[in-house]
Amino acid sequence: MPRSIANLVHFSTTFEYKLMFFYYSLPVLLNVLPDNYWQHHCKLVSAIYLLHQESISTEDVDVARELLHSYLSEFRDLYSLRFGR
Repeated sequence: MPRSIANLVHFSTTFEYKLMFFYYSLPVLLNVLPDNYWQHHCKLVSAIYLLHQESISTEDVDVARELLHSYLSEFRDLYSLRFGR
């Protein structure tokens, strides 16, 4: 069983962080984040998931590259007002 989120920050293993990022973050944040922020997070999770596989095809690298470029290009528009830029 996964630990509670309150305990995750203080007593986590790398495996638990990977579980949280790859498998729990999307369903947990769905309907919590505004849709555009959730879609933005999906791009990051998808790209890192593709690059984290044991075997990566050139197509996986290309898709991950596109997702990361899109993620980075949208980042400033989504978060710049929050951080005063």
